[in-house]
Amino acid sequence: MTSPSEEDVEERARQLAHGGEGHKGLEGERKAAENASRRILEESEARTEEAATTDPEDDNVIRRTSKDTA
Repeated sequence: MTSPSEEDVEERARQLAHGGEGHKGLEGERKAAENASRRILEESEARTEEAATTDPEDDNVIRRTSKDTA
């Protein structure tokens, strides 16, 4: 698994530190925002690296419709 770049982590941490993505309690908490940011990005990259998450024929993949994400 590849690690997210420091630039990506810092950018996401800035967003989280300003209350982004429903992560309450991270406002003004730079270190906590960086830790949460790194976890979010690592989990995201792990999902994209797993073949099961991209195989449209795999029944184990959780699929969402546009109605679910709206």
